[in-house]
Amino acid sequence: MMPTWMIRPLLVALFVALSGMIAAPVLAQKGTGERVGMAASGERPAVTSLQGVITDVKEGPCEQTTGRSLTGTHLILETDSGTVNLHLGPTPELQALRGSVDVGTEIRADAFRTDRLPPDAYVAVAVTAGDETFRLRDAETLRPQWAGQRGCRGHRHHGRHHRGRHSGCCW
Repeated sequence: MMPTWMIRPLLVALFVALSGMIAAPVLAQKGTGERVGMAASGERPAVTSLQGVITDVKEGPCEQTTGRSLTGTHLILETDSGTVNLHLGPTPELQALRGSVDVGTEIRADAFRTDRLPPDAYVAVAVTAGDETFRLRDAETLRPQWAGQRGCRGHRHHGRHHRGRHSGCCW
């Protein structure tokens, strides 16, 4: 039997070890190694148009993010020029979009890429499926919609727009 005075330090050591094991994956989510995202960096890469059919939807940890979300959503597209990994954003912020797209859906996307991303990876600014356009980032600043915007008084609209109509003050 272990003496009582040894149990407490042992429990503290066990707690610290388990905390480190749990925290490591969370802290490792900053895949590009950048402290700030594209909008805050001031960098403005060119936005390009992509068109293709969704061949897979991936939800889970993203190795290419600078954000805080534990899970992200990616659409794998088959385009005329090959396979593209389209980074959308944090899974919890994409409910409306996910309800409108799935494997087999043809989409158009405005997207950008940086040198820090793999050659087949793009970040979505807007995604259009049928007659619905989902604005995920501001077209000029590339600021994610879920990051909020000054002057919106806390309204969040999750980027859903129908062609020709705007549903909120932010976008």
